[in-house]
Amino acid sequence: MVEQLTLQTTISLLTLISLTIGVVYHIMTLRNAKKNQELQLETRQAQLFMNIFESYRGIEFRRIAHQVMVFDWKDFDDWTERYNERTNPEAIAAFSSVILFYGGIGVLVRRRARELMSTSIKGFWGRYEPIIKGDREFFKNPKMWGDIENLYKMIIEIDENPESIQIMRNYFQQLSQNNS
Repeated sequence: MVEQLTLQTTISLLTLISLTIGVVYHIMTLRNAKKNQELQLETRQAQLFMNIFESYRGIEFRRIAHQVMVFDWKDFDDWTERYNERTNPEAIAAFSSVILFYGGIGVLVRRRARELMSTSIKGFWGRYEPIIKGDREFFKNPKMWGDIENLYKMIIEIDENPESIQIMRNYFQQLSQNNS
């Protein structure tokens, strides 16, 4: 009887030890999987940033961005007369390319893109704010080119209040968690 009790106790103890080892192993596996996912995400983000940076620093984008920054116009009416789809489609294509690029950066501003492009984005907005607002009025679309304005406002807010970048990061993180 004592031998049977000892055998049952030993089996119960081995079962408990095996179960504990299994749980610990599972927890370690989950932690490693999470770390791997985080590393993969960081790698993808770095690759995305480098792709954007390559476009941003590329000669073609620099040429187009410079071309757009030296367009000559007095006001919105002068702009629409000189730069429209019929009279100057290449200029409109260049303008659209730059404004869409910066608008896309707005999505990524919570990352490091602000540090790289802040000056050129503020310069672009400063120069083209009247055109953007004129487009909104002309096309009766108050949200037209909204991404570039939002990006500009975020950069100004961050420059004036550096703590706000953490608030924005938290906000965007909550948004992405809610959307997943």
